[in-house]
Amino acid sequence: MPRNRIALVGTGSMGSAITEALVKRTSHDVFVRGSKFGYASATALSQRLGVRQAAEADIAQSDFAFVAIPALAIEQVAALLKDFTCVVISVTVDENVGFDGNKSSAQQLGDVLSGVRVLGAFSSLYDVVVRDPEPSERQGFSYFRTAMMPKRLSSRLLRKWDSSSLMAVPCG
Repeated sequence: MPRNRIALVGTGSMGSAITEALVKRTSHDVFVRGSKFGYASATALSQRLGVRQAAEADIAQSDFAFVAIPALAIEQVAALLKDFTCVVISVTVDENVGFDGNKSSAQQLGDVLSGVRVLGAFSSLYDVVVRDPEPSERQGFSYFRTAMMPKRLSSRLLRKWDSSSLMAVPCG
């Protein structure tokens, strides 16, 4: 299976956990970046896991970019991803998503990044479960700048990544 270049922007609890899982379970090239190059948590994570800190060129040339940053930093990260053209997976959670029409972090990224496919991993949970709990044809968890269907993208991601490296774990 070909090696992908995966950038992870955000090195807090969520970003660190995703980075560690990718490093331990796959053979892909993983790069980390805090909100700024040389951020202390990114430096510590890169040393602990033996991965390189991502310069802007590393991010622009990556196949996938995970965004795991505070929702208030979306605009700052959007500027960092301005030259990126592949798939962004947003795991940023905004506590106000779904309330009074507020957009998810994935939607906000999709609005400012042209030519990028954005997959929102967690950001519309309220919208799907609380506001509209009945099953529907609507894909509430994803926002796409292109016409590509969520199922096709998910299938492609699983083929690109070794699906055996993705596993479910019990919560709590």
